[in-house]
Amino acid sequence: MYRLTLICGLSLGVAARCVAAPHRLRVHPNPSITTVAMTQGPDGFLWLAAEDGLYCFDGLHYQKIPDFPFASARFVALTGDGALWVAGREGLARYKDRFEVVLREGVVGMAALPDQVFVKMERLASVHLDGSVHYFRRSTRPDLTVDSAGRLWFVCMSPFRACSIAPGHPDEEENLPGAFSQVVRGSQGQLWAADQGRAVALRNGKETRVFERRPSNKTDRPGPLLPGRNGGLWFLGETIRSLTTGVEFRDRQIYERFQPTAGYEDIRGHVWVAKLGLGLVEWIPDAAWQRWFPENFGQDAAAQIVRTRQGTHVAATSGNLYGLESLTAGWTPLTNESRRYAALLALNDGGFLASIRKFGLARLSSDGRVVNGRAIRCHPWTSTGKSSRTAKAGCGWGTRSH
Repeated sequence: MYRLTLICGLSLGVAARCVAAPHRLRVHPNPSITTVAMTQGPDGFLWLAAEDGLYCFDGLHYQKIPDFPFASARFVALTGDGALWVAGREGLARYKDRFEVVLREGVVGMAALPDQVFVKMERLASVHLDGSVHYFRRSTRPDLTVDSAGRLWFVCMSPFRACSIAPGHPDEEENLPGAFSQVVRGSQGQLWAADQGRAVALRNGKETRVFERRPSNKTDRPGPLLPGRNGGLWFLGETIRSLTTGVEFRDRQIYERFQPTAGYEDIRGHVWVAKLGLGLVEWIPDAAWQRWFPENFGQDAAAQIVRTRQGTHVAATSGNLYGLESLTAGWTPLTNESRRYAALLALNDGGFLASIRKFGLARLSSDGRVVNGRAIRCHPWTSTGKSSRTAKAGCGWGTRSH
């Protein structure tokens, strides 16, 4: 996975509102694969459980594993001995030098600790590294989630309770105010509960924070709560949110319409999200990265951002020029005139040279006023390349006075 830093991803350009998340984005497209779970192997590669089997992603290529014994995969995880565990509707398989089928019963939930794998079938069970199986007498929901402390969380039924198991420690239970399907405790002690469409923070049995995501026809996608590294906890919605730091990953609407089906935070802190019909999206920590959205520019589309010799930033948009005195401040209009800017060049004297639609080229002062400009006038051309009006060049310059 370390080679991923060498990959050129999709450049999204200037998009929209300033986000607290100092992360940049790469898209690794492959709309043909529906990934519902992922993990990272010791070599840094990503393992993807998909509707049509098991894949390995090396940062450049998606490789389907031909020796995988099942037609589809729904869960994938690693244990402390380096073994890869993959499960789905056909059972549970382990890979260490070769694939071995451990269980033939359909698996609807799975999570791994270093020394064992928990699976939800008709009953909850734990599978140890030697392949031995221990069954529990609990009636539980399918979603199994391991928190940053290594405690397994799940929803017990009749009545609904948040239950957890940690080897060598007492079991925990806490009543839930509703029929949730996924629970986990954050590193700050907050209990989170979720179903397919929302996640809520609970305090004394009451909902204190709520995050929602759109429903999906992929009913087997995991719940929206994703434990990350160093005690982190993420909400996998159309907008990816950290429930521990408040960081949000925002993107243009064209990409936010793709629904998340799985997520993973790798050893470098890169957050990976599988999106239905798109592929993998990789969010990379970058303290110098800044992103802006249309609401920062009065809903105008941004055409270009330049930095002047004085160190200020100016954005040319479809409606005005906007200035940013500091990277922590907001964007403010430079002028009261509405103009559709196509391009902007910062000049040494603090002014600008601007291309303005339906106007032409203009020289601007440092505060965005037109000092002088030239309008482009073009003659109609025939299909032979000759002007039907004149034999002179098709476009000329004419000065506009201001």
